[in-house]
Amino acid sequence: MFDKNWCYVDIDAIRDYFSTVSGKITLGIDGCVDEVWQPVKSRESLSKYTAYESMKSFGELIVKRGEGGVSVEIIRKRRKYGGFTGNTANTIGCLGLKPTLIGFFGKTSLDPAFVKLMESCTLVPIGDPAINQILEFGDGKIMLAHLKELEEFNWTCLTGALDIGSLKSYFTDADIVALGYWASMPAFDEVLAEICRHLLIECNTRMFFDFADLRIRSREALIKTLDLIGELNQNTPMTLSLNESEAEFLFSRFGATFSSDIDSVEKSLKLLRRKIGINEIIVHTPYFAAGANVEESASMPQFHCEKAVITTGAGDTFNGGYLTADLGNLNLENRLAIANAATFFYITNGYAPDSGALIKKASEIKARIK
Repeated sequence: MFDKNWCYVDIDAIRDYFSTVSGKITLGIDGCVDEVWQPVKSRESLSKYTAYESMKSFGELIVKRGEGGVSVEIIRKRRKYGGFTGNTANTIGCLGLKPTLIGFFGKTSLDPAFVKLMESCTLVPIGDPAINQILEFGDGKIMLAHLKELEEFNWTCLTGALDIGSLKSYFTDADIVALGYWASMPAFDEVLAEICRHLLIECNTRMFFDFADLRIRSREALIKTLDLIGELNQNTPMTLSLNESEAEFLFSRFGATFSSDIDSVEKSLKLLRRKIGINEIIVHTPYFAAGANVEESASMPQFHCEKAVITTGAGDTFNGGYLTADLGNLNLENRLAIANAATFFYITNGYAPDSGALIKKASEIKARIK
């Protein structure tokens, strides 16, 4: 799959871009702590055990037990910040910017999971974090989320935590406002409409969305939100970012078929963007990324990692790479390449790259296809 697409990636343009990159990005409005666990398949001794490496093998265990109970030992791998704001902002911060995060990081005091983010980000806490219990495998993850704080959040909660003057300083002055997750916030439409009405009037701010799992809420709720962002796009340019499963679901709702063919997906995105009525839509999968906006479309293959060091946060890392690349004049092809390189570095190393490591990784990928 690593064909001519990477040949067109301009490494010099990417290097020049990161040497002068600047801009303001505000992210909200979630805040999660990920408690990540590894399910144990068998144990030989106190220090030696075999883990479930795939979601399929773990699923087969559950199906095989039928109606009986299933008891599985789990080992904690890490406790860290998670969610859209934390993971996405971490990548942005590593790449040289200092984003502002508005979210659930601790009501009376900062949760220890978020302390590290203070090195590269400005945190604005508005409540206690949600908790994600995550079973992590080599090929994916099962997320068991307790989202009461996010589910009850609305515009009144936001203005109760922060006055309009403060909110304007965070939103109006931003080049990009990135919001997630629609799936876990029933009042998402209300919050979005009020942000645009009160905070984004007569400014040049753009908006970026990660909706998360589209299946969690009803088809009617999804269509209503898409209609809203299409309407708001008339004044504020909107970008929607989708992973593979989200794209497959959204495509089906518009009578299209999402496939593994990169060229087909790129063509379908052009039509889908126009139907929704937004400025830009992008899709990222383990094998490629593609996008379409009012000016251009592009697709970029991704090196697939068979044995990832980490998978939790990979999609957010893609978003962070893309947002950082979207503050200047890079074309869509180079922006997708940056996001893909950031993701590949993250899943193979277990942490987000700085700009130097990202440029090196992009250069290596391009060199491998010659």
